[in-house]
Amino acid sequence: MKYKLLWLTVILGFFTYFNIFAIEGVGVSGSKPLTTSLVANLLTPDGGENLQIGATSKIIWTHQNVFSINIELSTDNGLTWQAIENNINANIGSYDWTVPNTIADNCKICIKDASTGVLYDESSRVFSIFKGSGLFGEGVSGSKPLIIISDFIVKSPNGGEIYKVGSVHNITWEASGVSNVKIEYTINSGASWLPVVASTPANTHSYAWTIPNTVSSLCKVKITGVENNTLVDISDYNFSINATIDLDMVVVKGGTFAMGSAAGSNDETPIHNVTLSSFQMGKYEVTQKLWQQIMGNNPSTHVGDNLPVAGVSWNVAQNFITALNNLTGRYFRLPTEAEWEFAARGGVSSGGFTYSGSNTPGDIGWYNGNSSQVPHEVGTKLPNEIGLCDMSGNVTEWCNDWYDANYYGASPSSNPQGPSSGTFRVIRGGYWESDGDGIRVANRSQYLPNSASNYYGLRLAEDLYTLIVTSPNGDENWQVGTTQNITWKSSNVDNVKIQYSTNAGSVWLEVEGASSVPAVSGSYSWVVPNTPSGYCKVKVSSVENTTLFDISDNVFTIKSAVVSTVNLTSPNGGESWLAGIDQNITWTSSNINNLKIEYSTNNGTNWEPVIASVAAANGIFKWKVPSTPSINCRIRLSDVLNSATNDVSDNTFSIVVPSITVNTPNGGESWQSGTKPNITWVSNNVSNVKIEYTTNNGTNWTTVNSSITATLGTYTWTVPSVNSTNCKVRISDVSNSAVNDISNDVFTINTPSSGTITVESPNGGENWKVDEKKDIKWESTNVTNVKIEYTTTNGTSWLPVIASTSANTGKYEWTVPNTPTTNCKVRVSDVSNSNIVDISDAVFTIEAQAATKSLVLTNPVGGEQYKGNTTQQISWTSGNVSNIKIEFSTNNGTSWEQLQASIPTSQNDTTWVTWNLNSANCKIKITDVSDNSVTSQNSNNFTIFNYPDQITVAKTVTFGDVNTPSSCRIIGIPGNINNSVSQFVSGTHKTDWNAFRDNGASANYYQQYDGTEVFNFKPGRAFWVISRNGLNVNTNFNNVTIDSDNNYTIQLQAGWNLISNPFDKAVSWSKVVQKNNITLNPLLYGYPNTYTGNQTVMTPYEGYYFYNAHNLSGLKIPYNPSGVTSQQLLKGNNLFADNNAVNIQLISDNEKTSEIYVSVDDLASVDFDANDYFAAPGGFEESSIKLINNNLNTSYKYLLKDTRPIENEGLTYEFIIKAMSNKNNELVWGEIPAKYDNYEVYLIDNRINKLYDMKKIESLSIPKHYNENKYSLLIGNSDYINSVKESLTPNEFTLEQNYPNPFNPSTVIRFSTPYTSNVNISLYNVLGELVNVVIDEVKDAGTHEVTCNMQGLSAGVYFYRLDAKSIDGNKNFSNVKKMVLLK
Repeated sequence: MKYKLLWLTVILGFFTYFNIFAIEGVGVSGSKPLTTSLVANLLTPDGGENLQIGATSKIIWTHQNVFSINIELSTDNGLTWQAIENNINANIGSYDWTVPNTIADNCKICIKDASTGVLYDESSRVFSIFKGSGLFGEGVSGSKPLIIISDFIVKSPNGGEIYKVGSVHNITWEASGVSNVKIEYTINSGASWLPVVASTPANTHSYAWTIPNTVSSLCKVKITGVENNTLVDISDYNFSINATIDLDMVVVKGGTFAMGSAAGSNDETPIHNVTLSSFQMGKYEVTQKLWQQIMGNNPSTHVGDNLPVAGVSWNVAQNFITALNNLTGRYFRLPTEAEWEFAARGGVSSGGFTYSGSNTPGDIGWYNGNSSQVPHEVGTKLPNEIGLCDMSGNVTEWCNDWYDANYYGASPSSNPQGPSSGTFRVIRGGYWESDGDGIRVANRSQYLPNSASNYYGLRLAEDLYTLIVTSPNGDENWQVGTTQNITWKSSNVDNVKIQYSTNAGSVWLEVEGASSVPAVSGSYSWVVPNTPSGYCKVKVSSVENTTLFDISDNVFTIKSAVVSTVNLTSPNGGESWLAGIDQNITWTSSNINNLKIEYSTNNGTNWEPVIASVAAANGIFKWKVPSTPSINCRIRLSDVLNSATNDVSDNTFSIVVPSITVNTPNGGESWQSGTKPNITWVSNNVSNVKIEYTTNNGTNWTTVNSSITATLGTYTWTVPSVNSTNCKVRISDVSNSAVNDISNDVFTINTPSSGTITVESPNGGENWKVDEKKDIKWESTNVTNVKIEYTTTNGTSWLPVIASTSANTGKYEWTVPNTPTTNCKVRVSDVSNSNIVDISDAVFTIEAQAATKSLVLTNPVGGEQYKGNTTQQISWTSGNVSNIKIEFSTNNGTSWEQLQASIPTSQNDTTWVTWNLNSANCKIKITDVSDNSVTSQNSNNFTIFNYPDQITVAKTVTFGDVNTPSSCRIIGIPGNINNSVSQFVSGTHKTDWNAFRDNGASANYYQQYDGTEVFNFKPGRAFWVISRNGLNVNTNFNNVTIDSDNNYTIQLQAGWNLISNPFDKAVSWSKVVQKNNITLNPLLYGYPNTYTGNQTVMTPYEGYYFYNAHNLSGLKIPYNPSGVTSQQLLKGNNLFADNNAVNIQLISDNEKTSEIYVSVDDLASVDFDANDYFAAPGGFEESSIKLINNNLNTSYKYLLKDTRPIENEGLTYEFIIKAMSNKNNELVWGEIPAKYDNYEVYLIDNRINKLYDMKKIESLSIPKHYNENKYSLLIGNSDYINSVKESLTPNEFTLEQNYPNPFNPSTVIRFSTPYTSNVNISLYNVLGELVNVVIDEVKDAGTHEVTCNMQGLSAGVYFYRLDAKSIDGNKNFSNVKKMVLLK
């Protein structure tokens, strides 16, 4: 939609006014990016609107996790703001705003958080407020308006264009009445804008734009008037910016050909005619240069830019194509097997050759007859008839199809796509080591989609025309009457027609207004019709070519319109509610998000707000009843978004106001202590009252009775023994203290006679010390409370002790203050009558405490390790000590050597050079020179050691079966070494020994020994080593140099590191963790045939795996001169285990080889944190189990322990198992922790989509035929588990190819049943004779495996047949496949 702005100028005498309005409507800005977890986005007004004074305009917003907002207005483009409304419930989503009487052209609206004031969003551009009538605009007759139109329109790019990065294209527009324009572009459909040029003349109508490197298919251009930014236009639809990728594609014109051959193997028959539509095929195989450009790596063994990429599995090829399509905006894919053979034969120009373009293989391809057993650069042989190179030989090329040996007999004749499922994928064309038969155009091959030999490559294909429905594409739930977006992707399509079906495609209905929609728009807003069904699909087809269309992959649902209801349950009539008291308004509701609550005091004639919005799901709202007494009250609840949905109290209720009036005493009375007069009052609507009195006109109140029945109206009070003329009584509602009354004026309380006070202690001559606790004592009569003071000046001035304490106690415990003097006295007086007083008869003394000496040695404290002949610090703290002597002991204090005879304590520290000796029983002692009893020494011993310059390294490492990878060891050598691995092993590299290093990468991390410096043993460096003749070291090396803290620092790389102990003494790993402040993944992984992640000690010669989670440049290893005790050498407990984790162990031949832990913790992060632990890299171990979390932000995804917060209704953990097929392997987990009593816990075998209830079984055997198995662990409620179960149920019957095949003597047959069925699998020989019944039983819906043991049968070809029939008899299925038994 184009936006035009008309300026209407009316000239009348000296007055001019402008009326600005939008011709076609109000522009709505694109969505704004989310910046925090608390988000609110302003939708309207968002700029360009023209709002009339006094009109009602909706302010609309969306939000996430926001409770309430404030809305503000600016009339100066955001310089200042004024409130519109505060504390609005964010869930309402809109606010009806009465436009104020403020004419302005630079208006904006903003929304802020009501509690914090944080700005969430504001209008993207300014809008206007104008006056529609009145002064300067009453529609004066005789004046002819002058119309001035300022306008421009974006012409190009306007949607559908594809621009390449670095190319130059013209941005064009039409303009009138505009001087200069600003040009911007977006790569996210308008959510944010990037500059093209700040100002360019509008009358040029064009600007040459060099396309930036911002690849996106969501691009638009925006042009704005420089002088008037309310003039704006934007591209109608998205265009694309694609990466500059050099791709040479050849158009393969569609046609019909004979597919297959009678000269090859049986799977090439029968020969059958196939008709294909036109498509494009890559002229060359994908090169390593292109692969590196897209993927950033090169899996090829033979390296060269123009060599074909190789070593690519089918699965990884799909990843490459996805990345390429994202960069280019195109729709590349692998060719179908039929497309591949048609193109290899030369398409409609085919010469009928055996090979692609010739009957002489050497002319057109590289194979074992000319390749020298290596691949060659693409395009160095002759092309075939349509210009395609290397279709025969060089590298074999993946096709998109599943492989089925019998597919040709059932293949569709038009555009066949291959079988719907299978075990292997088709690969075609042969490679550089294939013979002539292997590179024939008809030859078929197949491999597992995850296999990646060094001759597997690929070639790209692409449809000439593309049309793909993206939404709805299955499982959506759309409600009748709502507006939903139908979306699609397309290429080379002009216009599309949109239809929908309510019976899964049997009948198609027209989508209103969508008979011809521009394809480049990619979207159509559809008001969902009133046709409820659970079997809906959408069809988008080309208007110009009706054979080009796409349909939703699966059905979606159109739901009936939701009926909203609300039912008020209280107050619903007859209630009597007290004003000022909290009462609950309650209700039930359905299909309502938020309710507005109002009340009426005149039976519904008028309504007053209670709350603008409250969550309907709460069902209750606590209301403080207002002070509006009435017997005609009602409550009304209404849907915030639809006020027509409401409910009102069935009958009226009452609001009553409680009241209390004090009658006596009410002022002027004189009551005597000890008498019993009556306190009287009258009350209404009050149950119980509290009675209090004051003697200081209300400053303080004393309780007379905390609760008495209000209707009694009288209370007999025993007047207390006080003297005051400022007394009053207060009576208040016990349930609401705001309802009260107080005597109108003061009355008097007096005592019948005066009181007396006599100070008893201190009374003269006492000696009290500072900080001692002493009792001040007195006797009194007719005194309630006393004040106590003391003097240090014999009465000249007085200091407070306590302002008021009970006189009846006769004493007060006083902590003597630090005011030493000999002129002290105490004064005790009546709080209510200061004339009643007594003072100590004579002075007493406050004495100061004697000074206390203190002396504390603060360094060393014990446990330190000092290298001999190094300078160390001795420090202390002291009090009232002048000088100290310092002594040193090497025998735990049995004898002492003097270091310093006298040193001032004011220095607080000194240094000394440690003696060159070896002792772990060292102490330092400091002593007061003038008082030997004042002394201090370290309670624990410290160590001084003589660090040797050289160490003797003597070690022989033996290995087990060198033909088994698990016999590898991680080896390190202590000392300041720089020697190659080859110096410590004997024999021939790769024949007698080998070594590997870890380069820290997340994949392809093992690097084989190559003789370079990186394979030199260095301090702290370790390697994987295996040797027939063992590894032998017997020499002296210099010791490594340690720093002043006795550390040696090992250099680290990012990610995983192979490390070792640089010292010849064992080191505690906990000390390393503490020294380096390691909090993430603080595990040391050893490798005695399998990984253990609980190593507590780094022993010499052993190597370890360590993950550098903190990105440290180096790892400090602390030297311990005494090494580690034998007790410490014992392996510790699992650091990563906890009682709330589910522990799964992999058991191989009754021995635990590996384990994982999964846990749920609401405080854990979904990303890697201190609750998680990585699993060490694999490769050499025979068996392993590892968690995989692909949602981690780290490049490494394998975990030993994974802890996550529960999300929605459950969690899914993925893990992978590597297990030797010649061993008996099983998973064992034992009893599930009690923490998961309220959850269901299931294990899924992802190979067959089978679930196991882990609370009912405690172990699971692993099939021997699969070296690698993938499993999932589910923790969740029943809804979550059931949803997973439903998703795993197969949609159709299938019979898969057996595995392995060929085999001897056992193989596995896998099949699927969508229903509970009677299943029979029988085995036949080539004569059709029944050999064996493999299975004949009822199977539940799901995927199943059965082992077929053919021990005793002859080698040869056999057939297995599946016959399945649902138990209700309505569904039948049969299928036959071939298997090969070898002997």
